Amino acid sequence: MWRVLLGPDISAMTHGAFSQGRLAPSSYVANFSSDDTTEDVRMMLRDGVVSEVEAKPPISASPDRIPIAAADLRGAIDPLTAGLITMPVSGDMLAPAACQRTLPIFDGTHRFDMAMSFKRMDKIKAETGYQGLGIVCGMIYRPVAGYNTGAFRINYLKKVRDMEMWLAPIAGTRVLAMFRISMPTMLGIAVLGATRFESAVR
Repeated sequence: MWRVLLGPDISAMTHGAFSQGRLAPSSYVANFSSDDTTEDVRMMLRDGVVSEVEAKPPISASPDRIPIAAADLRGAIDPLTAGLITMPVSGDMLAPAACQRTLPIFDGTHRFDMAMSFKRMDKIKAETGYQGLGIVCGMIYRPVAGYNTGAFRINYLKKVRDMEMWLAPIAGTRVLAMFRISMPTMLGIAVLGATRFESAVR
């Protein structure tokens, strides 16, 4: 999230499967580019465990850095998969239960949790595609490993209590997808949102 808000160009892709009501990511690739640095992340996942990970350039050693243990990577998901929420085969798609979960996210260098909770229902209107009700979840950031304890961004995000994720239904599925994220910064509210929200089930 903070990489997006800092303004570098980002491209990312994840692959995986949807089976028995569960999302199972198998690979994640991301590139974060700015004027003075480029970072590539490549990650493989198997049976709910991060099996391979490579980050370029490598993270430099630091006595303040919390190391990542093997246990931290069991059950972790990539940042893109974290934006997809599966719902039970029956019942209302836009239910408060969609927000009652903790997302165990690993981006290739940093393992953190996003604790979610229901806030409200709200109207969503993309410039192209979906228009209708969405569900708004509150989010609380909890660092787990792979971060420097004195990092300003880490300590700032730990204190933020007004982050939101907006979810919209993907037509023909029992999956909700992230439509918008908002969070307060020292310059005001930062919003990352979709202008186009369309789906095609094959």
